[in-house]
Amino acid sequence: MKQLSIFLFLAFFLFVGGACNQPKEPTSTSGKNRSANNTRLPKLELKKDLGIYVETFPNGDKADERFTRDNKIFTPNKTYYYDYTYQKNGTSYKFAAGETWQLVPLNAIDDNTIYYIKLATEKGLGFMGQMDPNYFQSVVRYVVLDKNKQPIGKFDVTGVIENQNNVWLHPIRKDNFALLELNPFPYAKAPYKLGRKYTWQLDIGDNWSSPNWKEWEGRILSTYEYEITGRKAVKIAEDNVVPCWVIEAKASSRLGTTALVASFNEEVGFVQLDYTNIDGSKLVMDLVEVEQK
Repeated sequence: MKQLSIFLFLAFFLFVGGACNQPKEPTSTSGKNRSANNTRLPKLELKKDLGIYVETFPNGDKADERFTRDNKIFTPNKTYYYDYTYQKNGTSYKFAAGETWQLVPLNAIDDNTIYYIKLATEKGLGFMGQMDPNYFQSVVRYVVLDKNKQPIGKFDVTGVIENQNNVWLHPIRKDNFALLELNPFPYAKAPYKLGRKYTWQLDIGDNWSSPNWKEWEGRILSTYEYEITGRKAVKIAEDNVVPCWVIEAKASSRLGTTALVASFNEEVGFVQLDYTNIDGSKLVMDLVEVEQK
């Protein structure tokens, strides 16, 4: 009897210990702060008009950096540098700086040519939060650079949404890059696995119309469809090859269709963005450097 009692006690102990150590499934409606600060845990709320999860915070948490402090990709200590080409009718170009639509052949690059695109994350909301008290994104800044990585034109301040459920980024849309407004935005949605599909929609005004890509009047509704279709390794530098998910996306509206093939890594972000524009031209952005402070 004594041996039986000891056996039952050990069996109960092992059962309870095993049950306590069972892994828990993550939820899609509430997120854990990935930083060490556990006093201001954000929750994730589905924006039904977008189909995208955003962070919401407990009452009283109005910290300027609240949307950025637990980011893994878009953090204030990282700066991303992209090379790019615009391709039309079999020829590759870069853009001249300024509002004038001027294409520069790759063999004619000069001091007024936009050579790189710099993408950096602001620490807080800044004037975006001042303009809109309900702003719910991390603030990022695109800066166009010459071949020596010096600023050459206007910068573009916009937003990114990053949390454990999704990463959604506004493209650069200043001056000639405004043609990307009609394309699928860079968007990766967890869980990351082959065959994963998701959608969202955006209402677009005719202020984005241009004779350089497409003219229209009135508003359009663009519907975006995404699918994770593969895996591939993408080289950022000679000694830096990054494994990526391949995300294929299509945008449809009364104007026609556009497309994006994005290469995405959960730690680095969007490594390559291959856009097919509304007029059939292409714009391809390749990450060439990640600078960490």
